[in-house]
Amino acid sequence: MKQVFKAILHGDRVEWLDGAPESDDPIQVYVSVTEVKRDDDPEPGQKSMVELFQALADSGAFADIEDPVAWQREQRKDRPLPGRDIDVDR
Repeated sequence: MKQVFKAILHGDRVEWLDGAPESDDPIQVYVSVTEVKRDDDPEPGQKSMVELFQALADSGAFADIEDPVAWQREQRKDRPLPGRDIDVDR
């Protein structure tokens, strides 16, 4: 029968948290390591994204944009797409 016991692994030593398996003889165990996310741990990739955005900001890449809202509107403006010249009178 499979039983699950909560423990903390300290190097090569196991500290049982909620009771240990009952046995006077040595028993074979299988340990599954489950990493517990701490609240202050960044999400995977988040730290590198922060570093990249900081490097981008430090480089002044967008310093020449005077009005960000107008720039964004211009970027989102509809444009004809290549290969989409459709004759609507057909």
